Amino acid sequence: MSELADKIIDLLLSMRKATDTSRGTFGQKESLLFLLRTTPQPPRELMDRLNVKKSNLTPLAKKCLNAGWITKTPCADDRRALTYSLTDKGRAYIDGILAEIEKKFSTVLTGDSQTTTAVANLETAIELLSYL
Repeated sequence: MSELADKIIDLLLSMRKATDTSRGTFGQKESLLFLLRTTPQPPRELMDRLNVKKSNLTPLAKKCLNAGWITKTPCADDRRALTYSLTDKGRAYIDGILAEIEKKFSTVLTGDSQTTTAVANLETAIELLSYL
């Protein structure tokens, strides 16, 4: 057995527990909202980042549209293409979840230096995994 593979699976399982909130587990809807936090994105980018097919993104986006968390708008240069954007309601929802996760970590990370170290270690892990 590979020690690296074991640690990756341990990380995955730990992340599920770490992202469990009073609103439920951080799932695909929350992942979609998280990806839209910084900038509107076209479906192709979202499918790549979420690792889903169009047939899975469409109903997921529809649920978020119906909840009022996102909007979809046609692109200015190509009316056939569209972009998804986060609404204020969606931002409040995802920010609330992220605040719960931060609060959870504040119980085990005592002080700014531990938090800074944890963030740096996670950034390193993310960078490593981005090569796959």
